[in-house]
Amino acid sequence: MVGVGYLDYYIPRDKIHVKDLSLDSSFSSFKTKEEFLEFCNTILSVEEVSVMVKEEHEVVSELLKKLFYTQLSPDSIDILICVNETDEINNTNFHYQLKHEFKISNAYVLNISGNYCANLDVVIKLAQDLLLANSHYNNILIIGSFRRDNNKRVFGSYAVLGDGAGILVVNRNPIIQIIHNKVVTNSNLYNMNIKNDDTLLHFKGLSICLKQLLIENRISNDKIDKIIIQNTNPLLVKNALLINKFDNKKIFMDNMKHGHIAFLDFLINLKDLRELYKGITVLSISMGFKGSYVSSLIKIN
Repeated sequence: MVGVGYLDYYIPRDKIHVKDLSLDSSFSSFKTKEEFLEFCNTILSVEEVSVMVKEEHEVVSELLKKLFYTQLSPDSIDILICVNETDEINNTNFHYQLKHEFKISNAYVLNISGNYCANLDVVIKLAQDLLLANSHYNNILIIGSFRRDNNKRVFGSYAVLGDGAGILVVNRNPIIQIIHNKVVTNSNLYNMNIKNDDTLLHFKGLSICLKQLLIENRISNDKIDKIIIQNTNPLLVKNALLINKFDNKKIFMDNMKHGHIAFLDFLINLKDLRELYKGITVLSISMGFKGSYVSSLIKIN
């Protein structure tokens, strides 16, 4: 049995209020500040987002100290996977720096990108497949961080971006089982612009991904206790769930207040949900804006 054996995250205490954000015409789809603030209030339910003042290396380092002090030794890590988009890495190769500082001597490093806000979901599937394929691997450490300039936090009419960091270990002693996940990629969106209206294409991708997971696992609404989505505009996902006869009241919405912390939404919501509930079955849905869709069936032990 393989799955998530450990997960933790960091959300900065420093905040910026949405009324103080600028609407960069390259990223924002809103014409006026009033229109944007109405969107934040009625659709996103977000008033402020986190701002990372510390260096990403410093933040991830604190998370690793806690992991290695309480759970695992650095030399027990077989693979270190770094989740980040190339243009978001502010401190070149700080992942290798962490490997050196913590003496994670037995692990080799992979850098995974390209799925944007669905990156972590894809990487967890990869990590599980690696463990199942090689009995010599026992612990795969996944680390990631996200930090955005304040003038680039308004993302289309889709989300307001916050900062954060997280770590996760996939191993053979899971506290959370990823029973099955489905990854669908729409290559037609390889060059999409966040300001374009690609709602129908995204809706189709999400619906196909969700339906395939449900058919392959014979899952229906009555077998799902909670649903995890990203901390973004929920209307698209809610409609995809509705046509597949799922109850949107089961969606875990507690962390919408943090805004969208890219691929870390999945980790943050999963950890907080586990602290509230045990022994439940969870459906998770994630989307990367350039055509990556992941649906997962999860058991929280």
